[in-house]
This record gives sequence, structure tokens and C-alpha cells, in this order.
Amino acid sequence: MKPYVYVISDIHGQADLFDALLTDYDPVEHQLVLIGDLNDRGSDSKACFLKGKELVEQHGAVYLRGNHEEYFLQFLQKSLLFYYSPLFLLVMHKNCIYF
Repeated sequence: MKPYVYVISDIHGQADLFDALLTDYDPVEHQLVLIGDLNDRGSDSKACFLKGKELVEQHGAVYLRGNHEEYFLQFLQKSLLFYYSPLFLLVMHKNCIYF
């Protein structure tokens, strides 16, 4: 068990903010918990999703789905993009969304 918990939430697609918040994160010392809303509003939601995916896979971060991820899933399920677009690949794994 790691001695500290490092929590990040509400990045809202701002990849530069996400990177800045991760500067003090130490994967050896900290259990990282991402409390949703990595997407929406900012200009780079995809980069935020990919960074979240990397942190889960490489460092055992916990990524909890927020309401903005839920809205995104609902949009995809109702749109033709979800079924027919070669541009998007949606994978649900352990309550995470990845492109």
C-alpha cells in the first residue's frame, strides 16, 4: 500500500493543466485517484483520456467515471458515430473510457 493518495478531478479537457497537476505526483509514493470529468470544455479531451489510460495501465491509478464521461457515453450511444465511425474506438474497462 502506498503511503499517500494523490487525487485529481475536473480537468475538463485541459491537457496542460493535467500535466501541471502531475508534476508533484510520484507513482512510488502516491496512489493516484482520478475523480472523473477529464473530458469536455477544454481543447484536448482526447489527450486527457489517453493520459488517464496510461496512468491506469502503467501506475495502477484509479479512474472513476464522472458525469461528463457519462454524458459523452450517452452521446455516443445515441449517435451514428458510436456504431459506424472508423475515427472512434470506445473501450469500457474498469469504469474507464479510452480512445
